[in-house]
Formats: sequence, structure tokens, C-alpha cells
Amino acid sequence: GNWRQVFPDSEERTVLTHSLGNLGLVTEKLNQKLGNKEFSEKREILLAADQRHELDPITRDILGPPTWNSGAIRAREARKLQALCEIWKISPKN
Repeated sequence: GNWRQVFPDSEERTVLTHSLGNLGLVTEKLNQKLGNKEFSEKREILLAADQRHELDPITRDILGPPTWNSGAIRAREARKLQALCEIWKISPKN
């Protein structure tokens, strides 16, 4: 379903939209291809970009989950935050 169907609660949708777990590093050209398509369509575009070695490794983990829901976004954010804490040698805020 579309973003509003997957995330019907507007407050949760806003939080997840702007979360680290929902952000990916892509070129402007690739971002234009992705647009506001459904996740399944975006996933296919990203898979093709990855096969052409055009997808940044930090973004590659978006390809893991078959659906893009709050669990996938929150799990990705937790992994990114953990990696940042390890790189910066700080303790995560609980």
C-alpha cells in the first residue's frame, strides 16, 4: 500500500519519514527514478542500481526487508545508530 495506508497515524508517519532509518544515500538521478513509487517498485530500481554497482553500501540494507514498514525502518535506524556509536566511541542514549 501507499505511505498513508502503511502508516495511517500521521504522527508516526512524520516521525518515520524523517528518521535515520528511512533515509538512504542515492544520486539525484536515482532519486528521481524512485520518486514516490511504492516500496516494491523502489526495491526493484534499487536492486538494478546495486547490480550496476551504483548503490552506496550504506544504503544497500534497504534491500533486505521485503516490505517497508515501521519495524523495518526502526530496525534499520537502530543499526545505523549502533554503527555511529561504535565509530564515534560513544554509548548509545537509552
